[in-house]
Amino acid sequence: MSYADARKYDLAVEQFKKAFEMDANGALHGNYAVVALDMKNYDLWLQEWHKAAVVSGDKEDQAMAEEVARVYAKSGPRAAQQKVVQLQLDLAKRRYVDPALIAYNYADLDM
Repeated sequence: MSYADARKYDLAVEQFKKAFEMDANGALHGNYAVVALDMKNYDLWLQEWHKAAVVSGDKEDQAMAEEVARVYAKSGPRAAQQKVVQLQLDLAKRRYVDPALIAYNYADLDM
């Protein structure tokens, strides 16, 4: 994540691939999804988000990832990111959702 924070995405991807060889856990897939989104690689973002949800056994997150993928396929990345924010706000009514995560998604949309 340090490489990604420094926008050294090639190095970040290289390290993620090495980490996956050791332990392809849900948190790792989730972090890789965030980096993919930062890189504007939307297909990879959705793929890794879905993997993170499946590996973690989070059915609600899996359903969100699938819904966002449908919106992305139909309407593109901005609509997909708007859907993420909407779904996170809805989910936050039922369980804890880190407000920083919602804020990050708002900021990514320049909202």
